[in-house]
Amino acid sequence: METRRLVLLMIFSLSLIMLWDNYQASIGKPTLFGLPAGATTEQADTKTAAQAPVANDLPNAAAAPGADVPSPVPVNGEAPAEVAPVPQAQTITVNNGVLELQFSTQGAQLVGSKLLQHPDAINPDLPTQLFEQSAKRTYLGQAGVVGVAQAPNHRTLFEFVSGGTTFAPGSNSLNLVFKASSGGVESTYTYTVYKDRYDIDFKLSTRNLGETPISPSAYLQI
Repeated sequence: METRRLVLLMIFSLSLIMLWDNYQASIGKPTLFGLPAGATTEQADTKTAAQAPVANDLPNAAAAPGADVPSPVPVNGEAPAEVAPVPQAQTITVNNGVLELQFSTQGAQLVGSKLLQHPDAINPDLPTQLFEQSAKRTYLGQAGVVGVAQAPNHRTLFEFVSGGTTFAPGSNSLNLVFKASSGGVESTYTYTVYKDRYDIDFKLSTRNLGETPISPSAYLQI
């Protein structure tokens, strides 16, 4: 019983000391624990937060219209080098008589397909749309390579190297070839479209541009 009273008395005494110390700090007098007058833990936290580094994960803001942008300073009297424009994705359109197909050089994706001989159920004046990339609907055919860092995938900008988008006279097939190189891997996509047919063939081939062996894996997704 005496021990319990002693513990309670110590807790009560410590509480009184802490209250008196906080009161002294609030009126600008020295405290028992050596804190400067008027100092608070909130101020200390604010100082610590101000000193902590902040991650810069925001893009650079664009200059306001009409704002003066300083020109690059020439080095040794030479004019600054011009920045090359960023290549933009192109859309390749092919018509085989029953299908209208659209391919994007962005990933060599199949981004559009229309059944030309099948009217749309809602708007009969338009053909039925299967693959589509628009604000209201996204349905795409994609391919790529995994297992190698930075290897070409459905986000990589490809080059349309076959050139032609129409069937040659007397030919019933048309090859559309896309090629891209990144991460030490060259990927070649070949779409084969047949005249008056609804099926198309797809072939993906890769080539190692480096000397270190690689183990890439292809993927197809819709």
